[in-house]
Amino acid sequence: MRDLDRQDFVLIERAKKAIRACYGQSTSTTGAALRCASGNVYTGVDIAGRGGACAEVIALGTARASGETGFECLVCVGGPESDKILPPCGSCRELLLAHCPEVEVILHIGQTGAKKLDVRELLPHAKL
Repeated sequence: MRDLDRQDFVLIERAKKAIRACYGQSTSTTGAALRCASGNVYTGVDIAGRGGACAEVIALGTARASGETGFECLVCVGGPESDKILPPCGSCRELLLAHCPEVEVILHIGQTGAKKLDVRELLPHAKL
């Protein structure tokens, strides 16, 4: 578990901006931002409904479609004010571990606040 740096706070703001851009205009309730090794940031919002996709998946897919291969950090936010840092669901954890095992994920950790964790810490004992 590591403390956040300036780039991480910028990433959180990018995720907030993504969800605020569509909140109230659609059924999207979460926004994600993914910082790549290139320095580029890709955002996504969830697509609700039957067979929908999480915001993290949308951000990762957009990054991959843009030719990105190295991933540094991901965050997901939600809520009416987009102020809650949300953990990835189980499916997203598996997907992140399979497609970007080097990525760190920003989570809200109880009393300690927001911290970065290696994605492997989110799925202990996972088979790679």
